[in-house]
Amino acid sequence: MSLKIMVLAGVVGVAGAAALGQPINIGDFSGNEQVITFTPGFGGQNAPFVYEGVEFSESGGGSGGAGFNGSINWGSYFDNIPGSSQGNGFNDQWGDSLIIMRPPAGIRRFGCLLSTTPVTTWTMNLYDASNNLLGFVTRTMPAQSDAVFLGYETSADIARVEIDETNGENGNITLMDDVRLEAVGGYRLSTTGQCPGTVTLRWSGATPSVQQGIVYGANQGSTTIPNGPCQGTMLGLQGGVQLVNIIGTGNGSGTANGQIGTGICNDFLQLVEAGSCNTSNVSQLP
Repeated sequence: MSLKIMVLAGVVGVAGAAALGQPINIGDFSGNEQVITFTPGFGGQNAPFVYEGVEFSESGGGSGGAGFNGSINWGSYFDNIPGSSQGNGFNDQWGDSLIIMRPPAGIRRFGCLLSTTPVTTWTMNLYDASNNLLGFVTRTMPAQSDAVFLGYETSADIARVEIDETNGENGNITLMDDVRLEAVGGYRLSTTGQCPGTVTLRWSGATPSVQQGIVYGANQGSTTIPNGPCQGTMLGLQGGVQLVNIIGTGNGSGTANGQIGTGICNDFLQLVEAGSCNTSNVSQLP
């Protein structure tokens, strides 16, 4: 067993049921989610308007004014994110952005790519139909003119999503692309925390009271389990794929914590359920 895996071997401590409601990464979507790429561009739009089932509006301020544009190719602002569409993107017109989106019924997983020119921080707040806050996530661009992904999975249907610049007026419009939305279902895994440091695994939709394997891979891809009880099962991982640990599923949802080292930052995990050999989504480590 390599050092890369040994630093994860301490992932233990099932915490029983855990309500879904946490920040997520792009890899936490199933691959079958709706992705709005704003291509072909739809030109200038007054708010509110509905595009591919989502209502967009805004309540910004500072320099600029109301309205949106989706006819400009902002691809270079998103090319630091693997898998981004990098074509025409969406932008508001305010220097102090507050973009509001209302997805269709049943959505519990939501995310998007954001960028602008100076390094900027955004907060995404998610609300239910009774205006209760379901959760929030705050992310800062990694560098000037680079993109950041904001994503969240909630425990109830999302009625409204608000994205605002937490550093306020910067005189630059907010650019958005690859808006992702999905209903929650099936065997799900998410990973949050710091690398190096403590990472938390959260799962849901598993068969209660069975064992599940935590499997590691350096990259997303495809690998077939070569032997054992789940021989022939296809994983969504590639690169040094190994079984890290075996833990219980609890009542079908739960959490586990462990320490990870620098050598596996931004690598990937997947769960495999004993007996059924069902597999979860692939989730990227912090």
